[in-house]
Amino acid sequence: MRTIAYSSSTIRDVSDDELSSILTRAREKNARLQITGALLHRNGRFIQIIEGPEDAVRSVYASIVADPRHQNIHLVADERIAVRRFPAWTMGYQSLVDVPGSEIPCPENLFGAYPPTAGLPDDFRGTQSLFDWLYEYWITPVEAPMSPVKADDGPARVSARVKAALLSPAVQAPDATPAAKGSSVVVTSIFDKIMTDVNSGVLLPGDVLRDAALAELLGTSRTPVREALQKLRTIGVVEASANRFTRVAIVSPEKAAQSIIVLAALYSAILDEVIGAVDDHVIEAMKSDQVAFLNGVAAGNPLRIANLGATFYLRLVGESDNQALQQGINTVVHVVKLAGEHLNQIGISAITASMEVVLAATVAGNLAEAHRGLEMLTESPQSTPSAVSG
Repeated sequence: MRTIAYSSSTIRDVSDDELSSILTRAREKNARLQITGALLHRNGRFIQIIEGPEDAVRSVYASIVADPRHQNIHLVADERIAVRRFPAWTMGYQSLVDVPGSEIPCPENLFGAYPPTAGLPDDFRGTQSLFDWLYEYWITPVEAPMSPVKADDGPARVSARVKAALLSPAVQAPDATPAAKGSSVVVTSIFDKIMTDVNSGVLLPGDVLRDAALAELLGTSRTPVREALQKLRTIGVVEASANRFTRVAIVSPEKAAQSIIVLAALYSAILDEVIGAVDDHVIEAMKSDQVAFLNGVAAGNPLRIANLGATFYLRLVGESDNQALQQGINTVVHVVKLAGEHLNQIGISAITASMEVVLAATVAGNLAEAHRGLEMLTESPQSTPSAVSG
């Protein structure tokens, strides 16, 4: 597959109706050609990214270059890809017309420094920074499935939209090519290395992650490092601010409490599926996890406590046949693990009591009791905003 990114301007202003018509035709054509991508527009300048089969992508780009309605066309990126960055969209669209230029953290101020009639300078360094910016400003906000959840909502009040978004199957590209960002062996190994270092405490919340330094340390290029970091951002382990920092996420008490509420809401579906059918070896592993958690509490290591607690609850997740549900829970669990330093505020006693009830209910195959144990995680007074913020 190939991806091409370019900027262009139009010979005259384009009305909303005209743009809508253009998008409709482009999406129909792209669907036929198995092309996906995104289009951004501001003040007469367009940035478009197309991806798909190499011949189709080159053909579409050639037709754009030959179209007299386009001018000042500048090729920003032209490269082979193994996976799609925009698998869900035949042509996603974002208008930046109403956004002040100063608020668009675009590389080289792409929508402001260079007027549409001027094109881009020959030394424009936008290839990688463009995609970095797209992840920051475009992909991440659009893909983020969770609407805000208040810490005092409780599982029953967590919106159905949140649950549906996390449980829905991933959207496949039109030709069923891989759609997961960062799925190469190298990217996966980098992802696993950073996750291991975070979970073991080698990397702590707030530690800065520099792609160049990581690439040198791991003996690879910066591209797979960046893809791995983006994958870690998607699950909340890494956070970034454009042109400022990329670091291990700092999880506030409020976010930790919110994540536990979302985790409990999703975990209830796990209980519905598996309670009454859990193998004995899983139950024995949960008993060992509970003992390890209590020992961790006694030792007072917050990071280890968080990881041991997560291990206990994830035992039942592994018994589920719903891969989308597993993925949703694993995403939230990563955030909870990073919140180890706030466990005292969230309520270790509530977690301990919940474990005891959930384990006993799993042994007995008692679904109602399992749900009661789960509710202990969110009914504790420590999980309210006033408690966690104090």
